[in-house]
Amino acid sequence: MKNKNFEEILKNWQNIDPDYKNLVLEAYRHNDNFDIENSDIDHAKFLSFLLINKANKNIRLVTGQLKEAFYGDEKIKKAFEDAIKRKVKIDIVIDTSEPDCKKFIEIMKSKPKVTLAKLKNNIRVKNHFLISDESAFRIESPHNKKEFKDNQVKGMVNFNNPDLAKKIAELFDTEILENTIAI
Repeated sequence: MKNKNFEEILKNWQNIDPDYKNLVLEAYRHNDNFDIENSDIDHAKFLSFLLINKANKNIRLVTGQLKEAFYGDEKIKKAFEDAIKRKVKIDIVIDTSEPDCKKFIEIMKSKPKVTLAKLKNNIRVKNHFLISDESAFRIESPHNKKEFKDNQVKGMVNFNNPDLAKKIAELFDTEILENTIAI
């Protein structure tokens, strides 16, 4: 619970079923080790917001185009801004040559401790993910443009599984980062 407005943002978060929201917040606050699925973009934003706010050391992110509908969201941008203020190292890799949210990229490029890269042309990562401090993560199932447009973004989060988070982080640091070029 890093920023001053964190609780206010959570309280006013719309489009999330209250039972789902309570389950997620309990797991987040108690650092629980169990998987919670998500089924739409609002869930994905909510979970990503929490993971970004949870980070103290580093964030590793692999995503598609940095969609404006997601990374242009004020709450997501605020979470990244607060992480930057906390001096969290942020590595972002996109798997397309044309990012959608160009303003987000321009802002992030100007910040210290932020690395932006794209995968080389012949490399693809099917599952996108966000890792927070090698202990918490969200993995997203592959989806197409229609599913994204129809608000069907499936994935799962775990707020305290360091064994799996470290394995995903190792994959990111070796297989993925080695196959990128700077944006």
